[in-house]
Order: sequence, then C-alpha cells, then structure tokens
Amino acid sequence: MKNKKIIMLGSVIVTILVLFVTVGYSAFNAVVDVKDLSMHIRPDKDIRITNVTLGENSGVNGGLSYNEDWTKQTVFGDISLPNSNSSIKYTVEVKNLGFVDMMINSITLPTSLQSKLNVTVSNYTLGDTIAHGTQTMDVTLSYKSGQYVSSSTLFNNIVLTFDFQEPKPHYMCNLSKIDSLGGFDKNMVESISFATTNVVPSDALGYFDISQDNDGSVMAWYYDKDNNITITSYDISSKDYYREVYISYASDNYCSEEYVLSDMWVYEYNGLSSFLGGDISEKTMTSLIDKIYNSKRVDPVIKDYKNEYSYRVECDNNGDNYSLIFEDFSENELMVKKIEKENIKFAVYEILNVKDYLKGLV
Repeated sequence: MKNKKIIMLGSVIVTILVLFVTVGYSAFNAVVDVKDLSMHIRPDKDIRITNVTLGENSGVNGGLSYNEDWTKQTVFGDISLPNSNSSIKYTVEVKNLGFVDMMINSITLPTSLQSKLNVTVSNYTLGDTIAHGTQTMDVTLSYKSGQYVSSSTLFNNIVLTFDFQEPKPHYMCNLSKIDSLGGFDKNMVESISFATTNVVPSDALGYFDISQDNDGSVMAWYYDKDNNITITSYDISSKDYYREVYISYASDNYCSEEYVLSDMWVYEYNGLSSFLGGDISEKTMTSLIDKIYNSKRVDPVIKDYKNEYSYRVECDNNGDNYSLIFEDFSENELMVKKIEKENIKFAVYEILNVKDYLKGLV
C-alpha cells in the first residue's frame, strides 16, 4: 500500500507538470516528454541517529564493545566491563533533517540495567535545542557504585534509547494592575529568576503550573521576603510560541477572601455558642465582644508588626468546638482570629490604643 500511494502521488504531479508545460509550449507545437521525475519531501519533524562509532579512548580500564549498531533512535550492542572502573564510550551522530527544532529529552537503558550502569552524556546537554543540522555527542557506559560483580561479566544486546522531543515553548511573565486592591509598582518586584528544576521549594508562598500540557513540567513560584506583597490571582494565556502569566497583586499584604472572617462570628458566639474557658473570663469576653461590635471594621492589611498581647478563648457551638483569638495588630487595630477544624479566618477592627485596652482585660 505504501508503494501504491507513492506512485499515485507521482502520477498526479506528472499530470500537472505535463498539463502546464503543454499549455506553455502549445503555441510552438512542441512535444514535451517528461522522464525520470523524482521528488524529495522533507517532513517538518525528522531527527534521527545517523552514525555510531567507538569514541576516542573508548575502552577505559579494559572496557570492550562488540557488534555495535544503531537504528534511527537506538544504539545497541554487547559490552564487557571487566573492572569496577571500566567504561565504554560511543560517539553518536544525530541529524535533524526537518525544519522544526528538536531536542534529546533523555537517553535510557532498559529498566533491568538502570540500577547497574551509568549513562553519561558529554558534548551535549540533554534538553538543549538541536536545530536543522548535525549534533555529535559522546555517550559513556560505566558501573554504578557497588554494582561490579566479576571480570567475566558480559552485557549482551544493550539498548540505549534516545527520546527525541520537540522543545517546550518559552514562557514570559507579565505583571498586571488591580486598582481595587492597591497601587501597582514594578519596583516592588525585587527579582525574577529562572530555575533549572520544576520542584517547588518548601518555603515558597505560592506556586502555579505554566507547562504547555498542564503536567507540572514547568512551574512558577514566588516569595515575599519583606512581607509586603500578596499575590491575589493569576491568569495564563497561551500564545503561538509561549505562554503569558498575568500576575495580580496588592500593595502591602492583602488578605484574600478565603481567609476573611465574617462579622457573623459575633452572632455565632452570642446566640449559638457557650463559653468553655480561656485566657480571659466569660464576663470579660462579653465586654470585649461589645467593644468590638461597636468598633469600625478595617481591611486586613498585614504589615511587619509583632503583637504584644494575645488572648485565646475556647467555644462550643452544639458540639462543634472552635477557638477565638484576640491580638493587637497595630497601635490602633485589633485582630480576631477564628480557628475551626484547623481552618483559620480573621478580621481586623479599629480600636484606639488597643494595647492599653488589652492590657486592662486581665
């Protein structure tokens, strides 16, 4: 079937050529005879191994290779590594015959050998782009630590598989303005850097997936060492050759909606809950809630502030226990935190000279 398709394609091309040439020469009554027509079609993606030889100083400390050969994406043969520090090196020629940049994602042995032998690549870095043309590299096989058995060990029909892939697109990062959450100032971005890993550090404040296939292969994360910016949202849009990441953030540290404590906590305590105990008495708790109820609520903007006073009260709402914590949040602000089943929400209220007020509660 493959040969039949080629013939049909050639027939169509011949017919078209004869048609146009005949029309072009009809005025001269010439006879045009087309012979030995051939056509080469180069596909968009075509990368392959084109040659394998034993590299210079290929066998170190007795390393030997037999019957080495290759296919378009594998190198295979038999090797002998008689000593624990023996190695064998292949020089591999790879050609990108297409018009699309490609790369070698990995060069791997069969699973049964991956724990025994190292595969080391030199003169090429895995993941680097291979444009149209030739790339030559050295691939060395050697024992992993502790895997040497005896001088008579022979590895038959070893297969090295080259995983050719199209490179992932590049990514760009843009910052966008959110007027309702505060001013935008590019000077607040202290640094942007590119990492060589997709593993998100444990101390990152947040992260998101910007990989082409949403498979976690390309990650972005952020820090706020000065505690003066909060990332509130992000949006990723795909372009032809890259993806844009629009990051929205607020000046200072803004409390996103999932952490905001509704004023209904006052009603829940007064109407539905019982006082179980805590750092202040039930009578003092009632007075404190009255004070908060008559105070102005303010947007929770976190600054670099260390509280001096903190009182915790345990409460019960029909068998569901929760905690309320009251702390000074600035010179004139009080924070109320509610902790229920490890979930924390908070609200901030304006109370003048709040530290003096809290000091007087006990």
